[in-house]
Amino acid sequence: MKKKMRILAVGAHPDDIELCCAGTLARFVHEGHHVTMCFVCRGDAASYEVGPEEIARIRAKEAKLSAEIIGADLIAGLGLGDGEVYVNRENTIRFLDLIRQAKPDLVITHNEEDYLQDHYNTARLIFEASLFSSTDNIKTSYPAHPVVPAIFHMQPYAGVNFCPEEYVDITDTFETKVKMLSQHKSQLEFMKEHFGDDMLEAIRVEGRFWGRQAGVKYAEGFIPHRSYPRIKPYRMLP
Repeated sequence: MKKKMRILAVGAHPDDIELCCAGTLARFVHEGHHVTMCFVCRGDAASYEVGPEEIARIRAKEAKLSAEIIGADLIAGLGLGDGEVYVNRENTIRFLDLIRQAKPDLVITHNEEDYLQDHYNTARLIFEASLFSSTDNIKTSYPAHPVVPAIFHMQPYAGVNFCPEEYVDITDTFETKVKMLSQHKSQLEFMKEHFGDDMLEAIRVEGRFWGRQAGVKYAEGFIPHRSYPRIKPYRMLP
C-alpha cells in the first residue's frame, strides 16, 4: 500500500474539480489520504440573475458543501475574479502560497490545453510555482514546502483533444461525484441556461466513455506532467 499522501486539487472555478476529478478524490479519502480542494476564481461571472458579489458568495457556499461530502479541506479562492488568471509575478506568488499552505505530495489541476484561459493558466501557474515553492529564499506568507509535488492534469470538461495516460476506476465513487457536483446548483442552472448543457448528464457520459477505454463502468483520466523533479517512479493515483 502506498504511503499516506497529501493531495491538492486546484480548479479555476468552484465546480471544476467536481466535474473532472471528484471520483478520484473520493477514492483518495477512502484510502486514508489527506485531500485539499481549492478554487482559484470567485466564480463571479456565472449568473444572469444576481450580481458578481452575490453569486461569488453563493458559489463559495456550494463549494464548501461539496468538499464536506468527502471531508476534504477547502481553500476558497485566491482573490481573483473570473477571467483574471494571468501568468504573472503577482499570481505566481499566490500559487506559491497555495502550495506552501496545502503542502501536497501530488497536485491535480487542469489540462494545459484546456478550453478556457482561467483553466490553462491555472495549470501553468501550478507548474511555475511547484518548484519555487520549495525554495526558502523566496519569501511569502507561508514557509517553503520542501517537497516538489508531482502534477497530474485532469480531463477537461467534454474531453476535447484529451488522451489520458492514466485512469482511475471511479465506479464505486461515481455517485459521490454526482452528489458533490449537485451541490453546485447555481452553476448547473447557469450552464443549462447559457449553453443548454446538462452537467450531471455530461459527467455520466464522460465517465462511461473513459470507463469504456479502461475496461470499467466509470473512470476519470489523467496525464502526468513529466518534467524533473516532478516524475515519480511509482503510481501515485488510486
